Amino acid sequence: MTIPDGVMLLEPQEVYNQALVGFTDKPKDKWPRKTQTLVAVYSSKKCVELLMKTEGWDRSEALEWFHYNTSGTWAGERTPTFKR
Repeated sequence: MTIPDGVMLLEPQEVYNQALVGFTDKPKDKWPRKTQTLVAVYSSKKCVELLMKTEGWDRSEALEWFHYNTSGTWAGERTPTFKR
């Protein structure tokens, strides 16, 4: 998949790029975007699975981390969005 210039990606990319499903300029999330900036779209399910695998966490730990530190973090207009 070709990554468009200027798109914010999750780090470490060698882990999270496995959960990248595409890009959109019309994200359906809670963030107060004012522009139709192109953002990365990740699979929430795959992100949690990757955390379980790479960190050795159980599902509960991975979900808590993901919701607080990843999907729950606003980093500006280019913040990635997540599909369930």
